[in-house]
Amino acid sequence: MGLGKTAQVLALVAYLKERKVHGPFLIIAPLSAAPQWVTEAKRFVPSLTTLFYHGTHRRALHPPKKLAKVNLVVTSYEVAMTDASRFATVPWRLLVVDEGHRLKNPRCRLVKSLRLLRTDGRLLLTGTP
Repeated sequence: MGLGKTAQVLALVAYLKERKVHGPFLIIAPLSAAPQWVTEAKRFVPSLTTLFYHGTHRRALHPPKKLAKVNLVVTSYEVAMTDASRFATVPWRLLVVDEGHRLKNPRCRLVKSLRLLRTDGRLLLTGTP
């Protein structure tokens, strides 16, 4: 915690956007950390269109075509598992999993859900040694 992982990832996303790689980029984080990702994205890279994909009406408000047009989508582990088939229809440029040490078990539901996603790159972040 406090190692600057969020700022480093947002710097990478800003660099990619500057190089005409506009996304979409997907951040999956614990529910307690997901809103902080959105806040930091708006603070550090205000030019990014950022969406916090969460809540009971998320599917109706944000169809897959809309997700593909947003630069940065932030969601929680739980929503990523529940909506895995929906996320699998989006061609993600980068997938970032915050607290990636939680993916140790290859048979866990989250790992199985993440394997469905099409993505050009993946980053697992952890502050745990």
